[in-house]
Amino acid sequence: MFKAAFDVINSVRGRFGNLRDDFINTYGFEPGDITLTGNEVMLSTLFDLSMSSTMKDYIQRVFSSIVPGQVPELMGLGLLCGAQPDLVFSYDDMERILVLGHPHKVSSGDCLKYSIIKYA
Repeated sequence: MFKAAFDVINSVRGRFGNLRDDFINTYGFEPGDITLTGNEVMLSTLFDLSMSSTMKDYIQRVFSSIVPGQVPELMGLGLLCGAQPDLVFSYDDMERILVLGHPHKVSSGDCLKYSIIKYA
């Protein structure tokens, strides 16, 4: 089992070796998390919006017509590579999560550049 996991990691490194650099070039900072699922690699960072009232107010204002009266509490930014990227725009009422994304070309290939906003 260890060998199989090691082979998967080496395969992903070979395919997406520059993905970390792509994330830094896209967002200007290091990814906080790396997730591997099958042939997909997701690099992301999560921000606690209670640390910045300016950012929280800005996000609330920009998306007020989509999620009126709700206060954002967390925001995640990321790149998802390995799957066919597409436009993403969804809101889950039960979880209070807004997801926005679009195809984004990086040196590693075509990825999905996305934002996830969790509301209180």
